[in-house]
Amino acid sequence: MHFATATSQFVLAIMALSGTLAHVVNGVFRDGVRTLVLRVGVFVRAQIGARVSNRIQAASITRELAVALGLVGLRILMLAR
Repeated sequence: MHFATATSQFVLAIMALSGTLAHVVNGVFRDGVRTLVLRVGVFVRAQIGARVSNRIQAASITRELAVALGLVGLRILMLAR
């Protein structure tokens, strides 16, 4: 599970970068300071998440991921109405 967590974080980082670049190109992020603050925050929290995931048991990571996905599913259902 820990290997999958690291792989997932790597993929999410690439997706976040491409999404951010798309927003910058489309003019959504006009404020350079805001973009810089977001970038620094994401980098710092990713490092913290990687370190914390090494201390958590795989069963806990799986359970928390299941809860998070369930909440995302509920949100999608609520917004679909």
